[in-house]
Amino acid sequence: MWLWAVNVGHPHSLLTPLGDPVHPALGGVAKDLWSRRHKLSNERQAMDNDHSSFREVYREYLRPIRAYLARRVPFGEVEDLAADVFAVAWSKRASVTPGEELPWLYRIASFVVANHRRKEQHRLDVLWLFHEPNTAPAADSFLETDPDLANAWKRLSSAQQELLALVVVDGLAVQDVALVMGTTPNAVSIRLHRAKKQLAEGLEKFQSERLSSEGT
Repeated sequence: MWLWAVNVGHPHSLLTPLGDPVHPALGGVAKDLWSRRHKLSNERQAMDNDHSSFREVYREYLRPIRAYLARRVPFGEVEDLAADVFAVAWSKRASVTPGEELPWLYRIASFVVANHRRKEQHRLDVLWLFHEPNTAPAADSFLETDPDLANAWKRLSSAQQELLALVVVDGLAVQDVALVMGTTPNAVSIRLHRAKKQLAEGLEKFQSERLSSEGT
């Protein structure tokens, strides 16, 4: 490290790391070199701190992000898309508010899934929203257990399905869903009420029709 030194001949001269005086004419160069080294050292320290903090976020939230993806894409694509989510998160790490990491990651994941779906040019079946990693029932078993609910769910818009999935399946609070969807908690509450009401009405309709047909 370069050190400022004071001596009789040159009151503002520099000393090298070995203690040898630097000629005054080179003092500006030496000072610039020291400044650059100091800046690089600070940048390395900041990067180390970023890596450490990000590793903690990764370890804590990898599992819920995998679960989120597993309910929306085929199992074989979960790991690759999870890696994409955290790659984007690393590049945008300065934008996250402490304490809001999970909904922030869900929002990134929603964009990753949307991009993936556009590339694949297909829509996922609604049953993936109920798919739990390694324990999810097959599509046929879900229809067998509650076909009325499945039919009512299919009548919802994709936006309503996503909203209900975030609340019911992913277990997010309204304020966190608002962060994921990029809107206000009040708007989420209104949309959630409408989606629940429409799902309940659809379920009642299909149950009534089924019971009526069984009675004839």
